[in-house]
Amino acid sequence: MTSLQRTLRLFLVFYLSVFSHAEKTKKFVEETKNSTTAGIFPFRDYKEFQISDGTAGDSKERAAKVFVEPFNGVDLSRVDQTDLQNLQNMSKAAILNEEFFVKAISVQLAQKVKGLNVEARIKEAEEKLAKNIALDKKTKGRKMISYLSLDGKQGGTES
Repeated sequence: MTSLQRTLRLFLVFYLSVFSHAEKTKKFVEETKNSTTAGIFPFRDYKEFQISDGTAGDSKERAAKVFVEPFNGVDLSRVDQTDLQNLQNMSKAAILNEEFFVKAISVQLAQKVKGLNVEARIKEAEEKLAKNIALDKKTKGRKMISYLSLDGKQGGTES
């Protein structure tokens, strides 16, 4: 398999993963979106409350702003079933999207590992080159024959 074929294969796997995830999330949101207005915790689409964009280092605080702060200072006896359902549905959406995020990161890591394989292949090629140079020096003075000039015969050096 060539490098281009591997790259295209990785892209295809990533694309299908994204497409599958998008359909799964869309279906989930359509099934769980509550059309009634909640008193304390209104339902929001994932794209409205996701915390993956921005600067790293404050994810806990950003998640608390979405899921905890709406309940600060609120008499919890006022929390109704709609609030709880919205909280649960948004939490599920966040978990589904986290799984997708992990898959996307895994693809990136696989590409980095693939890059490390390039270094290993370069080292292997350098070792092969060194071996061929040593063989060439060992057979110094012998007649060489290219496989291109052999008409089906085996190429190499003649003794």
